[in-house]
Amino acid sequence: MRLAGWALALCPAVLLVTALPIGESAQLLAGALGLLLFAVGLTGLRQLSTGVGLPWVVAGVAVLGISGIIVGALFRVSGVAVSVPVVIGVGVVLYVSDWRAGDLSLLGLSLALGSGLAYVLDNVLHDDNGSQTDQAVPVFLVPSIALAVWVLGRASSISRPARLAVVLAALLSFLSLAVALQTRDSTFFFFLAPAAALLAYGLVASGMTLRRWTVASP
Repeated sequence: MRLAGWALALCPAVLLVTALPIGESAQLLAGALGLLLFAVGLTGLRQLSTGVGLPWVVAGVAVLGISGIIVGALFRVSGVAVSVPVVIGVGVVLYVSDWRAGDLSLLGLSLALGSGLAYVLDNVLHDDNGSQTDQAVPVFLVPSIALAVWVLGRASSISRPARLAVVLAALLSFLSLAVALQTRDSTFFFFLAPAAALLAYGLVASGMTLRRWTVASP
């Protein structure tokens, strides 16, 4: 639990690195590390909410999904052959889970990480491959983040200001991006700065809550 608290608290700082001019590879690495820390933090929140950290079925489906995406991208395996076992696994998770929104978010984050890793490996092994695996990252990432915000917003064990900050940050971010894309006016992207500040506060405060719970627990 203490590790999860630190992971959630450090997540905003790591994600901030992605905005620095450090090169695409370093930005991708920082983004992947930030998502991994966020997933570890969600796992701690799961333990706090349900008493169980990461169930074997969720971990198994996550590994299956990541490996399937990588194998499919590197060896040009049919997308149907890759996705069917993962879809069945997600169905099993939904059936047995007592933390459905959070578990779906964890699975989505793992698939986003797998897609990004597959894209990088495919470009390393096959020059000019025309791979579009990276386009799957936002497909998995956006709903996963939305589910995570839903879970954090409803977590009564987290302080209300922290939960409110996370929810407001998500709403402001999606609104700003939607307006910017609709109007093609980059001015609206400036609203992402306060959203990022709210999100950073919410995640750090939530992470500190997980750490305090660890210290207070017998």
